[in-house]
Amino acid sequence: MKIKWITFIFIAFLIGCNADIEPEELVTFSSEKSEITNRAISDLIVPDGFNYHAILEYNFDVDISAYSTQRAYLSVYGDFFTAEDGSYIPNFNSRIISASLENGKKTLKFYITDLQTSALAEVWFYDGLTPIQHKFTTSQNSWVW
Repeated sequence: MKIKWITFIFIAFLIGCNADIEPEELVTFSSEKSEITNRAISDLIVPDGFNYHAILEYNFDVDISAYSTQRAYLSVYGDFFTAEDGSYIPNFNSRIISASLENGKKTLKFYITDLQTSALAEVWFYDGLTPIQHKFTTSQNSWVW
């Protein structure tokens, strides 16, 4: 008997909650039709000098042999920010390329977008020293320490 009363009260509660909403307010349909215009490729206007190739080949020479020739590992990041102390903090998910340095030198060849204006090169040493960092613009093609 108690279950019947609970069921009755529950149904009355559900009906009462939606009593002030009319069914046509719940779903609305638009009868307006939008006009679709088909266009051809010949309708496109491209400015003179526009480059369709957004990916650029980039060569970057690293030479820190005057600083150190010990074993080291180089990473280049596309996204980073400056910390309060002036050092850079890279977004590790934005690593573009990484490689081991040989006697403090390495030539890197990688691809970047034409919108990339700067990158961060970071060299980690295997002895646990603090890494050295260099922010460079895409117009630079070498880092000599």
